[in-house]
Amino acid sequence: MLCVSLVVLPAGRAEEQAQASVRETPRQPGAVHTVYGVVGDGTAMHSLSLVMPDGEMLWFGIGDDTVKDLKDGLLVGKKVAVTYREPAKDDDSACIMAIRIADA
Repeated sequence: MLCVSLVVLPAGRAEEQAQASVRETPRQPGAVHTVYGVVGDGTAMHSLSLVMPDGEMLWFGIGDDTVKDLKDGLLVGKKVAVTYREPAKDDDSACIMAIRIADA
């Protein structure tokens, strides 16, 4: 699972820096991270497939408490930011729940 810490950067470089740091950030259970990608065609009512810039696919659960800050909903091909909490090391859940999904 890829993860990235929230960092405030000048516009234009923020996403590039976030993607670069995504592989450098150590995984810490309970830490909140945000990743950027494109909504994949496996997305459904309660699940999100996110295609990362490097082509890797990530899966997130969408719960009733997931904040959805989306102008036109989750459309395939739309660029979004997904915030999630890093699971505990002994948590072998099939899906990590998204905390927030927003237009990117």
